[in-house]
Amino acid sequence: MFGFGKKKIDKAAWGALVLAFPPTPESAEQIPIEKLRRATEHVFVQKVRIFMESVEIIRRTKNEDTRQGRIDLCRKHYGYFLELKPFATPERQATIRKCGKILAQNGWL
Repeated sequence: MFGFGKKKIDKAAWGALVLAFPPTPESAEQIPIEKLRRATEHVFVQKVRIFMESVEIIRRTKNEDTRQGRIDLCRKHYGYFLELKPFATPERQATIRKCGKILAQNGWL
C-alpha cells in the first residue's frame, strides 16, 4: 500500500503528481505521507469521476468532435492513472485496471 516496504518512496515524484505546488526534491522529504495520501485520494476521485462521465458522453453523443474530444480526455486521464499507480492503494489500482479495460474493450486505447 502506497509503496511501503523495502522500496523507498519517491516523495518528490508523488508530490509532483498530486500537489498543487509540486515540491522540490530537497523539500519533498518534509511532506508527511498522510498529506500525500489525502491529496492522492482527492485527485484520484475527481479524475475517475471525469473519466466515467466522459465514457457516458462518448456512448450517448452523436457529435463526432465531442466523441473524439472525450476519448482523448479519457486517454489522458488513464495515462495519469498509470503514473499514479505506484502510489495508489490496491483498491485504486483495481480501478485503474477497470479504466484500462473500458478503454481497451471499446478500442479507445
